Amino acid sequence: MGKTKKRDAALQESLRLSALVHKWTCSYLPSVGAQSPHTVRTYRSSLGMFSGFLSQYKGLTPFNLNTDCFSANVLNEWVVWMKTSAGASSSTCNNRMAAIKSLLLFMGGEDMGLAYLYDAAKKHIKPIHEPQREVNSISKEAIKALFQEPDLNSRVGRRDYAFLLLTYGTGMRLDEVLSLKIKDLTMVKGKGAVHVLGKGNKLRTIPLLDNLVDCLCSYMNEFHGRTPKANDLVFYSPCHSMRAKLTQPAMSKRLKLYAERAHFKCSEVPLDMHAHVLRHSRATHWREEGLNLVEIMELLGHSSYQSTLIYQTVTDQQKREAIEKMADKEVNNLPKKWLLPENTSLAEAFGIYTK
Repeated sequence: MGKTKKRDAALQESLRLSALVHKWTCSYLPSVGAQSPHTVRTYRSSLGMFSGFLSQYKGLTPFNLNTDCFSANVLNEWVVWMKTSAGASSSTCNNRMAAIKSLLLFMGGEDMGLAYLYDAAKKHIKPIHEPQREVNSISKEAIKALFQEPDLNSRVGRRDYAFLLLTYGTGMRLDEVLSLKIKDLTMVKGKGAVHVLGKGNKLRTIPLLDNLVDCLCSYMNEFHGRTPKANDLVFYSPCHSMRAKLTQPAMSKRLKLYAERAHFKCSEVPLDMHAHVLRHSRATHWREEGLNLVEIMELLGHSSYQSTLIYQTVTDQQKREAIEKMADKEVNNLPKKWLLPENTSLAEAFGIYTK
């Protein structure tokens, strides 16, 4: 009789945990959690990977799930499995773990008896160190070569030119540009701006230079007429008299087409060109033009200052090169004291001169 009660209690515990996870996935994330669709997809994908790990390596089902499955030991085993067996990068592992920590935080809020799971994960599972990423950007000359490729004598070419100019000019993410609506634009010279709802529903405003305002005004007149509707997408695909959202694969394909043509004129234009290169390039050029990292962080919509730091090394290198070029030739031609035979003192060799 005792075994039966224990088995029934374990089953009830398993069903309760399964119900909590289901509630987090299907109800909390897309509504109360106010997460973006991209984040919801990423979190669900992370949970799917974790579920696969528990099923394959721990033999777990919805009927024998228990709190030990969410212990720090099991989560650390999962991280090791992601790195070794799944070949995931440190960044991917950190993102996957962030999703599970979010789940544990939700479970603790629903049931105080489970709050210790999140506390243990937060205390014992630290993010994996990520090597600093190399900035994947191209020069202004390469940008000019790319922008010369759209055929301005064709309707599609004019659309693509406006799309490229806006994407580069604002440093927006691809989906942010494709999701942009007419009401999000302020097209007045000297006061031009675009209002972007980015990741995590974070709103930011990016100024538009006058030449970009002129381009967008011409585009709007041709593609939206004199009385555009505020809720219409700026860039759209005609579909049975409807204006559907352009897909990311479609615009990525167009971008690669132009990159392949531009590559023959400027080898710096990568053949595997994608929209994020335009974003990285804009941020790099902002740094070259004197904007500080805090300003760039706001313009790009980064939630963490750490994400913007990748653009610091670019400027440091440029400063170093500039200093080397500006160094006084006469100073460079002076005989090096540490190479002269009379300077045998170690202190003097180190540049510490004594009387």
